Amino acid sequence: MVWTITIVALAAMLGLSFNSAEHVFALSRSEVCQRQEKLSDEVDEYAVEHSQDIIITDSSIQSIGSPWQTNKNVHPLNRFFWGGWYYHSPFYYEQLKMNGRGGLYSSDFYDEHIQLLNNSPEMLDQLLAYLTDTYGETIAIPVSQEADFTAYRFELVAATNP
Repeated sequence: MVWTITIVALAAMLGLSFNSAEHVFALSRSEVCQRQEKLSDEVDEYAVEHSQDIIITDSSIQSIGSPWQTNKNVHPLNRFFWGGWYYHSPFYYEQLKMNGRGGLYSSDFYDEHIQLLNNSPEMLDQLLAYLTDTYGETIAIPVSQEADFTAYRFELVAATNP
């Protein structure tokens, strides 16, 4: 009797595990994930084309981090996510060092070699409001309009209108 219960319990756990794995795999192949993977690839290609700049993405553009993503042709070291799980991790500081930087702060958005890639007007407005509240009136200057995102640089209005 105990063995029967144990075997049934193990079978149920294994069945659940296989079903969960199948579900996760199916989700990763969904249209939404496919679009996000395409967008992530486009952002990586943009970062490689602009290797002299630090490319920052916000949560409107995220890397999907798919475990099944095996055919990536580019791995840009100048692409950063503003915040996220790796912020302040050893890899984060190693990546900064590879880009000649010791840190990355909100005031750095005014650096001519930093671009923000964004596809959400609301998120851009939130960042502009924060930068304006913190440093003074700020404008976002579009430097490149791609199919699925816009690249911006930032300037203080006082610096553009002496």
